[in-house]
This record gives sequence, C-alpha cells and structure tokens, in this order.
Amino acid sequence: MAESFYDALDDLQRLDDVLAVMLVKSPGRIYQSRLPPKIKNVGLLTLIKGTMDTFLNIMSKFHDYGMDNITVDLGRVSILLYSVDRGTALVTVINSLANRGLIEVEVENTRRRIRELKA
Repeated sequence: MAESFYDALDDLQRLDDVLAVMLVKSPGRIYQSRLPPKIKNVGLLTLIKGTMDTFLNIMSKFHDYGMDNITVDLGRVSILLYSVDRGTALVTVINSLANRGLIEVEVENTRRRIRELKA
C-alpha cells in the first residue's frame, strides 16, 4: 500500500513530546494526524487552527527571502511551522521543555517525506 501524508503525520505524532501535528494548506484546509492530539488545552488548539492562514500568509510573503520556518513559544508549548511549499506548512505543537533539536530533525524528516509524496 502506498504511503500517504497521513502516515507521515502519524509517525511524527507518535513522538512523546509532540502534542499535535497538522498539514495546513491555504486557504483554511487543515489535515490532522489520524491520531488524537495530546494537547490538553482545546481552546489553544482551536486558536492555532484559526490563525494558520495568517501564518501561511506571512510565510508566503517571505518565501522569496528564504523563510523556512517559524517557531512560536507560548510558555508550556511551542509551535513549529515548517514550510513544505508556498502555501503549505507542517505544523507541530510540542512541549516547550522537549529536546527541540531532536524534534526538529524529526519534523524535517517528515517535511521531506511529505514533499516526496507531493512530487
């Protein structure tokens, strides 16, 4: 069976400190991991989903200048937004105290898998 981007999202979501994973496409299309998010604050998850078009717009405007990712630190959680292409981002919500370097490597590997699937 051929791999889908959901498989890539699910693999990333399985990491201990990853609370939620989604692939966001402008305008307003959000594809979440098939696994339930581990984030406890539903209001925050709703806010993240509701602001994705704004982040994608910013990333698109800076795309030609090499913007690759945005990190938002919110105290207990951090949001990692990695550009897949112009108008698409891989969004990963993690515990702020997580080993960010390790998670960033896994996010990068997931982004590459998604790019290969899109090709």
